[in-house]
Amino acid sequence: RVLIARDTTLLATLHEADLEVEPVVISSTRSDRRIEDEPERVEVLAGDEPAEKSLQHPADLRNVVAELPGVRVQTASSTTASSGLRLQGLRAQYSAVLLDGLPLMGSGGPGLGLLQLTPIDLQQAEVIKGAATALYGPSAAGGVLDLISRRPGDHPERMLFVNATARGGADAGVWSLSRRDSHLGMSLLATAHTQPRVDVDHDGWADVPSHRRVSVRPRLFWNGDAGRSAMVTLGVSDETREGGGVGDLRGRVDTRHGDLGTVVRWPRSAHDVIVARCAWSLERATRRQFDPVQGPYRAHDTREAGLVEGTWLHTAGPLVLLGGATLERDRVAVREFPALGHDWTVPALLSRATWTATPWLTGSAAMRLDRHPRAGTRLSPRVAWLAHAGTTWAARLSTGAGYRMPGAFSEETEGLPWSRLQGAEALVAERLRQTALDLTWHQGPIEVNATSFRSRIDDPARLIEDLPGAPLTARARLVNALAPTHTWGHELFAYYDRAPITITVDLTRTRATEGTVGGGTQEVALTPQHTFGLDVALGDADDGSRVAFELFITGPQRVEHDPSREVSPAYTEVGLLVSQRVGRATLYLNGENLTDVRQSSHGPVRLTPPSAVGRLTVDAWGPSEGRAINAGVQWRF
Repeated sequence: RVLIARDTTLLATLHEADLEVEPVVISSTRSDRRIEDEPERVEVLAGDEPAEKSLQHPADLRNVVAELPGVRVQTASSTTASSGLRLQGLRAQYSAVLLDGLPLMGSGGPGLGLLQLTPIDLQQAEVIKGAATALYGPSAAGGVLDLISRRPGDHPERMLFVNATARGGADAGVWSLSRRDSHLGMSLLATAHTQPRVDVDHDGWADVPSHRRVSVRPRLFWNGDAGRSAMVTLGVSDETREGGGVGDLRGRVDTRHGDLGTVVRWPRSAHDVIVARCAWSLERATRRQFDPVQGPYRAHDTREAGLVEGTWLHTAGPLVLLGGATLERDRVAVREFPALGHDWTVPALLSRATWTATPWLTGSAAMRLDRHPRAGTRLSPRVAWLAHAGTTWAARLSTGAGYRMPGAFSEETEGLPWSRLQGAEALVAERLRQTALDLTWHQGPIEVNATSFRSRIDDPARLIEDLPGAPLTARARLVNALAPTHTWGHELFAYYDRAPITITVDLTRTRATEGTVGGGTQEVALTPQHTFGLDVALGDADDGSRVAFELFITGPQRVEHDPSREVSPAYTEVGLLVSQRVGRATLYLNGENLTDVRQSSHGPVRLTPPSAVGRLTVDAWGPSEGRAINAGVQWRF
């Protein structure tokens, strides 16, 4: 039988379904939980954001963390551009920076660490704000930034990148991530960076310090049976950085850094896991500094940090228990000025319990008992609660206390010649208390988060400089102030994500006060009361195009060492990033601070004459480089 061909009509009904997105798992709280289940409030930069920041600044981490709410990168020295991480208004010496949970960059605080790490191999950045001594010791008294590297997947990844800036800088490197077999994987990141010294406004002072740096970081990953795993990392870098004025006023730092770390997870049963963490880092630097009386001189310093830690993690239904012991080493030695150094070995016991009381209520309590050679026996607690109504509403309340034993170096002393600093033998430990309330609303592609925070530091270490009119041989010293330092404020963060557009809005209000020598109170210097950030990105995953627009507004801030002003003006920065994937290559053009904001446009950066204690520049309250353009290519092969 012959069938006559005829048209056939098919009716199909499409139903909208939610796309399953891989959950964000955080490790900085030591429990490897999904972010929505963790009682601690953890700010996370994940997904496409780290990759975008690597296009903007492939040489350093400043852009990675600068857009997180309550996080500010503060320049501590105008000579070398060394920077520190301020969390919720606290100075940089209260914050710790970790790599894969390990203190591979030393004990934290202000310095060159943020400028010497590249975000190319970064999977996500996690920030815990507030007293985190219970989790990571006294170096994290005000919070911690944990940088998590990418792990090997089913397919190898290899990338070659080249970047150039309009100020004459250049960056190049290679990154590879692969799995050798079902158990063994490895990654390698090798980079080279160079930047000439640039005096943008021709005033004799470098607005952009020169630097030349090479670094290599291999990582080895092993995954065994029954959940066993290990990660071993090695880092080596060599950098020369030079800035300041001309002739004798030129400052220089030659740094050689090496580190070694490992994290081992060894499940003993379905409910018990043993975790070992070990890290060691050594940094040697030769610094060329200038003293107005002594003239140019050299200082040689060695900074060593070590960690040995073992913990046991036990799961019993809704209860997760962690207990363990740790031993930390923090050593600073300055050959020419021995009084500025210290050598502290701190044994400690630590514990943490997380309890899912009901489907809508989870709590955690952490505690650490330290035996510090200078601060004595210290108990640091931290408690957090999470209450949520389905996936729409969530509320977190956290409170904690910690301590920090101050040394001779801090954000305030970073810009001073070491020949004028006195030792810190007479200082006592600073005590910090913090409380924060966090509310989150999530509906479809929109998430809104509001946070209120408050902290208090008792016995804060303050820099005391001799009054105007003192002889040019005056000294500077850190002392414990009688009045506490208070910090409080609010953060509002909103996020919209529905392809092809993402929008991020960040609004922060921060107040910080401290005692004065005369017994009154004053605003903490370089703490803007208001900041605003807007990030709009438009991308097409199919053709690989992406356009991102940024707007940042920084409000007035008190300036401490500027004879021409007591309060800085507000300023606005605009940025634009355009990238396009062409085959295996990604081409990009990035512009930052297109409004060309420069602090030197409002007055000289150099102090003439220098201050009585040898300070050569005013406070760095604004951008120094001005308009910055860079372009490059990332080629995956």
